[in-house]
Amino acid sequence: MSPAESVDPRDVRFNPFDPADVHEMWDRTRWLREHRPVSRPADGMVYVARHGDARATMKDRDRFISGRGFRAEGVIVPDEEKMIGEMDPPQHPRIRRLAVSALGPAAVAAEAAFTRRAADELLGRLPAGEPVDLVTRFDTPLSNAVPVHLIGAPLSDADQIERWGLELMHSEYPLYNRSARGEGIGAGFPEFSGYIDEMVRERRAMASPPDDLITRLIDAAPDGEPLSDTQIRTVIANMLLGGVSTTTNLLGNLLYVLLTDRDLWQRIHGDRALIPALVEESLRHTPPIPVVMRNAAFDTEIAGVEVREGERVVIGVASANRDGAVYADPDTFSIDRDPAEPEHLAFTAGPHVCLGAGLARLEAAIAVEAFVDAFEPGTVALVPDYQFTTGPIYMEYGPTSLDVVVAS
Repeated sequence: MSPAESVDPRDVRFNPFDPADVHEMWDRTRWLREHRPVSRPADGMVYVARHGDARATMKDRDRFISGRGFRAEGVIVPDEEKMIGEMDPPQHPRIRRLAVSALGPAAVAAEAAFTRRAADELLGRLPAGEPVDLVTRFDTPLSNAVPVHLIGAPLSDADQIERWGLELMHSEYPLYNRSARGEGIGAGFPEFSGYIDEMVRERRAMASPPDDLITRLIDAAPDGEPLSDTQIRTVIANMLLGGVSTTTNLLGNLLYVLLTDRDLWQRIHGDRALIPALVEESLRHTPPIPVVMRNAAFDTEIAGVEVREGERVVIGVASANRDGAVYADPDTFSIDRDPAEPEHLAFTAGPHVCLGAGLARLEAAIAVEAFVDAFEPGTVALVPDYQFTTGPIYMEYGPTSLDVVVAS
């Protein structure tokens, strides 16, 4: 699935913030797991390659903190503007409890019918007999529409919200918390932030606001203290951006494997009960987020390797998910895996396990079901000269396009 690598896998030095280094390092991580499970890819950084070490590091919030999150060296984000994944106690448990209540099983299940309608509508619009990109015509619009619906924004605004989200994620913001216009989401992306702020103002002014996520955030008072408008904006932006990026990549990876494995597509088409296993294997084999970051709270060690206070800990999610010590034939995509194998780390583990995991799984399963319901195996095919390429963000892995032709 990945192109041949041109680097010597024994070279442990690489740039964890460079997508060219992070996206196509299967050979290198295989060598690292066997020979250097904890290595130093760059000054002030350690890379964790094995599943057991990665899982333990994710779960240990005393030794490995998230305050600097995925940002570049020296970038300081104000507490109210931190995404949930880069928060530490006491802020993190407070905000997380609130978000968990908003994204619980009942809230996720309530999105199923809407997700299926949206998927069917998008697939029904695909033209036949001419090249069309599934990422831009199906994956991204569906991944964006669901959280837009969840927060209570008008669906007529979904396309504009998608454009704002892509602008933000493909800017300097993920690394440096800024754009050319200013710092943070507020100054850096004033149209996007202003849109969210206006929805909050409207709900506050209503005598009977709708029972949507924004209203629930306004009414919430974790530990007796209401959220500020900036905190509400950040939580809403966090949810919307997750749809534009991570879930889009999950859907892209899933459809790519069906498009390149006719027999697998035939199996799924014949038995929809296999879809959950397909989704989980995609998450394991090709996780949409290949690495996550932590920082050492004090001098410590991982698997006997010294880690100094303040050093960045790069946890190789994609590497851990292909650890041959815990997964049989780990580089092979198989939906028939032994249930006794450990759970993959695509949604991480411990206190920062992904809040949107349930929603992402729901969207992915429904998207695949809608796709196989709409198309017989082989009636959608990648264009002859198709090349799998990934995007410009180090912390995301998925196809930038899926150029296909739908049979007439």
